[in-house]
Amino acid sequence: MSRRRFYAPPEAFLPEGARVALSGEESRHLRDVLRLRAGDEAFVFDGEGREFACVVGDAGGRGAMA
Repeated sequence: MSRRRFYAPPEAFLPEGARVALSGEESRHLRDVLRLRAGDEAFVFDGEGREFACVVGDAGGRGAMA
């Protein structure tokens, strides 16, 4: 299986609980195209050379949190 990778700008990485908020477009791709759900694994990169293994927390509504 290929890696499920999503981009989030550095400011999207929230300090509380080491969470990241994905954009609406990335969230839609995660939820509607790849059909990922809470508990699924994904990787988020910040465009500055860092990549993080994440677990999808909330993929509903207009945004996703990992």
